[in-house]
Amino acid sequence: MVLRRVVPERHEQNGQIIPTKRKRNVLYSLCGGTILLCIALLGAKQMASEAFLVKWNTLNLTFVFEAIALWAFGIAWLAKGRQFEELNDPSERDQRRRNVR
Repeated sequence: MVLRRVVPERHEQNGQIIPTKRKRNVLYSLCGGTILLCIALLGAKQMASEAFLVKWNTLNLTFVFEAIALWAFGIAWLAKGRQFEELNDPSERDQRRRNVR
């Protein structure tokens, strides 16, 4: 859970985690949980019955779960790369606005 790490100098004010960091942590947790769930479902496929596997393959569920996991990874990566303005810390927003001008 490296992405959820809190650096007190940057992410805390008055002993509380700032709201933007809290939102990012929730997003990272949701994305990580989604990825783990997809991996678990792909692993559980190995213990499934033959009839279930026929249905699984008909619906292309391996592709579906891999795509969902990849999207979750991409969203977390974009958030970490500060591409979502509303998730950026106030100091980062100000700095980005100054650099745009």
